[in-house]
Amino acid sequence: MDLSVLGQYKQLLPYFIWAFGISFLLSPIVGLLAKNFGIVDLPAKLRSATDRSAHKVLHDRIVPKSGGLAIIPAFLIVIALFLPSQLHMLSGMMIGVGIIFIVGVLDDKFDLSGKTQLLGHFLAALAFVLSGSSFSQIGGELFPQINLSLYTLELFKIGDTMLKLNLPSDLITIAWIMIVINAIAWIDALDGLQTGVCIIIASTIGVVSLASGNYIVTVLCIIFIGSLLGFLPFNFLPGKAFNGTAGSHVFGYILAILAILGDTKSASSILVLMIPLLDMLWVIVGRIHRNQEVNPFKLLAISDKTHLHHRFLSLGLSKFQVIITEYLFIGIFAIITIASTGSNRITLLLLVAFLGIAFLLTVSIILRVKSRNEKKKLEERKPDEGIPSNGNQSPEQKYAY
Repeated sequence: MDLSVLGQYKQLLPYFIWAFGISFLLSPIVGLLAKNFGIVDLPAKLRSATDRSAHKVLHDRIVPKSGGLAIIPAFLIVIALFLPSQLHMLSGMMIGVGIIFIVGVLDDKFDLSGKTQLLGHFLAALAFVLSGSSFSQIGGELFPQINLSLYTLELFKIGDTMLKLNLPSDLITIAWIMIVINAIAWIDALDGLQTGVCIIIASTIGVVSLASGNYIVTVLCIIFIGSLLGFLPFNFLPGKAFNGTAGSHVFGYILAILAILGDTKSASSILVLMIPLLDMLWVIVGRIHRNQEVNPFKLLAISDKTHLHHRFLSLGLSKFQVIITEYLFIGIFAIITIASTGSNRITLLLLVAFLGIAFLLTVSIILRVKSRNEKKKLEERKPDEGIPSNGNQSPEQKYAY
């Protein structure tokens, strides 16, 4: 391996150690605080009869929702300590992290409505684009570059700074951030699944950013990875603590922004996020088909068991097997993303999208066949199987009142 590359990774080690250490030390402390303040995830048997998500709960114990309370402070503290010169550039991201974190803590405690949470996502995304960052253009490989900043809308001044929106680029960026937040949030179902997936995705964005010379984004990825890994020992099966909304929603926000800052062409980012994005698309299409509903708020509020992890569990895999399987699939997409750096990524994106859709179709077909076979077996059984009928009845059965 090139020694210069090893030297670059060595320089990143202090960021990782500090983030890991702070998160690891905070995790048991905030776990106890979360329990004392009632910020906990209840098992299905202890939930109210009106709780629509009770049937989706896959644990049987009271668990503190403290992941975000350990990971996000560690992430922000290390940025403030080691990147003070970048705080102005990162101000939009950090304000957005604060907004979603506060809304998430309130949801973990008081169970906010979906619309309130989406409003928080929108405000956080708006804070980021108003800081001057967004998808400014697309294309440049198979297709010509398209400028997305066609019109500038000046809003108001704060001091000497004019806040403005570049259209339609900022609207596309806001939509991207909100989609990724929810795609990542929807995989937070099994102990350690979401945390591990976020580590793989952040590692991929970090490697791609380092290869393209985007050192600041690489440092942000390393800090985020260290913060996640510090909590993972408390989160993996059997989890002593969950990420909670304050964690799971902020994770998606950070990854969406790292993808924008690290790869303006977005193809690599979409590659590594392919499984969560396709899973989200698959679930939404299924909900539209089954419920004949197109209202996005109602679609997001529907509670069902159609996510990829539910499908794996339906195939008979254990929780541990499901987690490792999803790690492997995300890892394969990560390797493809890294290998595609500097090559024709649009072609690879189309190929990977095809493979991802084929994979989901295969799982769906297997489940459908399994369900049909089980239904056929039930139909073939006699109504009172095991009880002789007509002339074959026993005396007790034949003359019973």
